[in-house]
Amino acid sequence: MQMFCLFLNNKYKLIIAMTTKNRARINRKAALFSVCTALGLTILKSIVAFVSGSLAVFASALDSLFDLFVSGTSFWAVKKSEAHPTQNFQYGFGKLEGIMGLFQSLVIISSGLLLAFLGIKRVLYGGEITHYLESTIVMILSLIVTIWLVRFLQAQAKISQSLILEADAVHYKSDVLSNIAVLISIVLIYFTGKIQLDGAVSFIIALFVIISGIEIAQKSIFLLLDHKVSSEMYNAIKKILNKAKKKAKITGYHYLRTRKSGSKVFVDVHLVFTNKTLLRDAHATSDAIETQIQSIIGNGEILVHLDPVDDS
Repeated sequence: MQMFCLFLNNKYKLIIAMTTKNRARINRKAALFSVCTALGLTILKSIVAFVSGSLAVFASALDSLFDLFVSGTSFWAVKKSEAHPTQNFQYGFGKLEGIMGLFQSLVIISSGLLLAFLGIKRVLYGGEITHYLESTIVMILSLIVTIWLVRFLQAQAKISQSLILEADAVHYKSDVLSNIAVLISIVLIYFTGKIQLDGAVSFIIALFVIISGIEIAQKSIFLLLDHKVSSEMYNAIKKILNKAKKKAKITGYHYLRTRKSGSKVFVDVHLVFTNKTLLRDAHATSDAIETQIQSIIGNGEILVHLDPVDDS
């Protein structure tokens, strides 16, 4: 029985190692694609904003420029956070995702404040807009590309459990709303001639940008403060432990703790046995429980302490 559990445990560790490698590849691919998309949209919007004089398009171009910066830092952070632990950093570099997410949120909020200022200025002092057709075509193209990018990043973030990719998806989701708002403003200004609408739309975009920045900051802070895993995952772990208790494999458990470091999940728990349980039997039971928990958390580490009595 002990040899069988050891075989299953080693086999599962190999699967997890392969899965971790795939996650790293997925994260790098998604982050690089995000960089290339942001670069293309920044160039297109900047050209049209310069030619047309539209503050709303300029606001969208500035937002894409910050997207490029954020996605670039994300790409670096994704590569670094997936690096193997070193002698000095023995738990790896997963917290880099939280640090970079917090940094990104500050950049995003700053860009939102700048857009809000420019929007108010346009409402108060007016301006001039030309090349409506070119602006409309670029914004429609930007909207289509951004919607596809959001769906792509969300799918990749769900697979890899990466906070950075999730933050990117949240930010680009606000870009979808801002692109729609810019399109509406261009059409309304063309038919009404009210240039103040350009500034008003820019201000609305700024609010969406600021809100998305605050959301990313909150998630980043939770990660840095070792916030526990989602309720669904936590309850699934408890279900495994309760099932082992019900089958009398253990007499109880306590000190169950969880946290995330980047895409990696850490779990530690004390398992209680009777004082007559042999060490090899307790170890075999512990291995079986670890394997079940590992199937839920995926990329992660589990630390189990064996107690002969409940010392909680």
